Formats: sequence, C-alpha cells, structure tokens
Amino acid sequence: MKDLFYNGKSLNEMGFSIKTPPVRTVAERDISFSSITGRSGDIIVDNKRYKNVDMPPYEINSIPYLVTAYDTESLARELIDWLAPNDDNYKILRDDYNPGYFCYAVCTSIGEISSKLNKHIDTSITFNRQPFWYSDLGQETTISTSTEFEIYNPEIYSSEPYIKINGSGTVYLTVNGTQYRSENIEDYIEFDTEQQSVFKDTQNCSQLVNFDYLPIFKPGTNHIKIGGHNGGIFSSIEIIPKWRRL
Repeated sequence: MKDLFYNGKSLNEMGFSIKTPPVRTVAERDISFSSITGRSGDIIVDNKRYKNVDMPPYEINSIPYLVTAYDTESLARELIDWLAPNDDNYKILRDDYNPGYFCYAVCTSIGEISSKLNKHIDTSITFNRQPFWYSDLGQETTISTSTEFEIYNPEIYSSEPYIKINGSGTVYLTVNGTQYRSENIEDYIEFDTEQQSVFKDTQNCSQLVNFDYLPIFKPGTNHIKIGGHNGGIFSSIEIIPKWRRL
C-alpha cells in the first residue's frame, strides 16, 4: 500500500493509498534565447534558476476497512481539510516512490470525489512543488570545532546550506577558497544561503558581514577553514548542507 506524506499527515493513516505510480516531472531551467542579426545560433540567457513544477496528479482511493472516519461524507471532509488548509505556505511532501527525498509543495487541486460504497473514495490530488528534491541525509547537522575540515556533497548539484558559527568578534569562514568575514559577532551568527539571509534567531545581521554572496557547496569535496581574527573567537560551526537533486 503506497503512501504519501504531506502537511503533517500521510494517506495511509487516513485509510487511503496511491493507486498507480506517479509520473515523474523534472524542473525546467529558467532560460531564454536571444538572436543577433547576422549571427547563426541563438545566445542563451540563463537566469541561474529552475522553475516550479506542476506535478501530474496522484490517483488515490480509500480502503474502507482501514478508514477511521464515520462515513463517506466525513472522510471527504477530512481529506479536503488536510489538503486545502487556508494558508499560502509550502509543505513537506514525500512519497514511497522516491525514498530518502522530500520536496516543498502546495496542493493546488482535488479532483472529483466519487464513491461506490460507504467509506470508499476515488479521486486525484495535484501539487505544485519547488524545483529540487532534498535528501534526508542532507538534513543531518554536522558540528565541528576544527579550524579546517572537509564536507562531501554526494549529489551532482550545488547545495545552499544553513551554517551557524558560534563565536565572538571577527571570524573568517573560507569555503573552497572563497572567504566570508563576519564582524562584531555576539555568541553566534547564522547564514541560510537558500533563503539568502544572515541572521541571529529572528534578528537581521546582514550589517555584520562584508560579502555579497552566501556560501554554497559544490558537488564532491568541499574544503572549509574557519577561525578568529584580531582577537575574534571561534568555538564551533554547525552545518545543515541541504543536499538536493532534480
């Protein structure tokens, strides 16, 4: 019985299962082509990003003897309330066909709900997701007190990590030869490359750094150096690498 997890619940726990394997879709690069008079072949204009994906529908059905709802109408209401919350936030989506990975998605539609007997529902659900699938392995936190170490990206795409530097004063972080300096740190500072933010808890700390681009981890081995400068103190670094793939 194949399962899907979304918005804190799974199909199976509601008594549903995926009927047929989903069709996999790959995110499209955000590029365009520009022509120049007298020159054969277009120029690629690459916006350095991938577009969201409209996922093909999941065909689902309930299995009456597993349903805990009182009747078909109650089950339909539970399904709708689960998949169509009144907010505009992406939710974690994962299914049994892509083990070890999840994506951020929002349910965009629920198909016609048909029923042949009590507690039995046939329908489809459709999601729009962000481009990447993230590995569970890439959500594990690496903590190091070393001033020089390596971290290995097993995917073929660069990742945009979360990094927390514990220390004070001026601290230099170097990733693959690119240096990132933070000044006047009090206790710690946080970077989230994916969110393009520098912060401490809920406080914006972009004024404490002197670089324009946040660190990324390339595929393969990444070399990291870190330490205090001019009396600055480095105590430890915490990294959630966010390994990802299309």
